Amino acid sequence: MTCPALPGRFSDTQDVFSTLTGLPRIRNLITFLVMDLSWDPFRRVHIRIPCEKGPYALPRGTYRVTGFRLILTDWAGFFAYSIGGTAPVQVTVYPSPQARISGMPTSSIQAPERQSLLSFLKNQDFFEVRPYYPGDDPRRIHWKMLARHEELFIREGSSLSPSRKSALLIVDAPPPVHFRRLQRVKSFVEVDQILRVLAGLLDSLSEEGLQVSGLFPGDTGVADLGKLSLRDRQNLLASLPPEPLERGSWTNRGSVGILYYFSTGTPSSDSLALMEREYPQAVRILILPSSQFRGDTREGWLFVKA
Repeated sequence: MTCPALPGRFSDTQDVFSTLTGLPRIRNLITFLVMDLSWDPFRRVHIRIPCEKGPYALPRGTYRVTGFRLILTDWAGFFAYSIGGTAPVQVTVYPSPQARISGMPTSSIQAPERQSLLSFLKNQDFFEVRPYYPGDDPRRIHWKMLARHEELFIREGSSLSPSRKSALLIVDAPPPVHFRRLQRVKSFVEVDQILRVLAGLLDSLSEEGLQVSGLFPGDTGVADLGKLSLRDRQNLLASLPPEPLERGSWTNRGSVGILYYFSTGTPSSDSLALMEREYPQAVRILILPSSQFRGDTREGWLFVKA
């Protein structure tokens, strides 16, 4: 009897047991999967669950494997037999992409299915409008139509379509005020939540051909995310720590059409004002986890709940 090999990659929504082919099933015995993973200094995972229980998904991270085995025991727990398993040195658990959120624009391209909506809006509104293009002046956004239709539109003739289409993704994870274990775990869960949204957004942006750069925790800056393969993007998002950004890294990023700011905590007015000064022509979108979203508004910003 042998223990199945452990794969080296999972998504954080993938059932671990579905990847382990050939799990022993012995009548009147319980088979436990035991796994010890360490992502120092952020996360340690110890798993001991019956294989019959499933499904089970691992939390996001880049882990060092320190233990992997099966334990067979009787129902009463009088005896146990351990079977060592083959495991890679490192296991990567990347965030599973979340579907596009309504109201968060990803492209400047006018999709054919929006033609009828656009024609309707032009007939019903005082202003001629067109879909938003990255780089349009946010002061020209038709805010009433955004509230009504959850799509960004610009008053026709107010600004020219930019020659450069670009997006900047910023991920910030302000630490909790008190570093009790429960609060640290909560902060980590919220980072994972917004990274699932970011993973889905990256998929959309890569399909649209926008030039995408990113600023991430751990002093990680990527000039052109579009050049990364899917596997490299997954590795990047798996390894991001739940840490705040260095404020100096926000500035001097060049021309930006759309600014996506992902934050696990509600940013201060000073932080938002800094971005407004640095990226005055960008459409600015703030993405917050559910626990932090209060439906707040600020002129020149679109607030979105992850």
